[in-house]
Amino acid sequence: MQRNPREKMMKRWIGMLFFLPVFVFSQEKISVNVLLQKIQNYTATVRTFTATFVYVVNKKTYQGVLYYKAPSKFAMEYSSGNRMLSDGKVLWIVIKDQNIAIRENLEKTKNVTPLTGWNIQRLQKEYIPFLPKEYTVIFRGKPAYRIEFKPKSTLSAFRYIELVVSTEGQIQRMVARNQLGREVQLELSYTGMNVSLGEDRFLYEPDENTYIFDDILISTPSES
Repeated sequence: MQRNPREKMMKRWIGMLFFLPVFVFSQEKISVNVLLQKIQNYTATVRTFTATFVYVVNKKTYQGVLYYKAPSKFAMEYSSGNRMLSDGKVLWIVIKDQNIAIRENLEKTKNVTPLTGWNIQRLQKEYIPFLPKEYTVIFRGKPAYRIEFKPKSTLSAFRYIELVVSTEGQIQRMVARNQLGREVQLELSYTGMNVSLGEDRFLYEPDENTYIFDDILISTPSES
């Protein structure tokens, strides 16, 4: 039975509309250096930000609020009351229910925090950036890019790092796999840019009843 010409035309237009957004974005060519420059240009405009976060490690999911101040200060406040914060020199992991604080000297141990991706220049000192074969993705319903990093040395903290970046250069998700094969994922939903954040937000003062452990490497506060 011969199809109605109008029906054939409608089907043709539906097919074109369905494939058009994917086709247009997939044809955009970008080099790894251009994408790195996009990230650097964007982060250069950000003095501070606030965001809600989803942090996944050991197949466990944690949520909370994140405060960041360039170039390396941050505070992650978990919904449980636990905290992870740093003034750029010392990293504190505070386990509220157990009255425990873990102190990591970042300058001494060269430990890498979950926000390592935001210091893209420091990241390039230890890792080689490259674009995977499928570097264009749709993230939260919008076009985005994937950029991956491989270590220059076997002594690097991570075997693998991946960033998902908006077309403007905003880092939206970080995935990393450490030397033990453990995968860590941090996804951010930004709530404020260049807002006022006091220095005291990134400092921690344990009280006399707090048990302090120095320079033991763990990935996240226990939520049990």
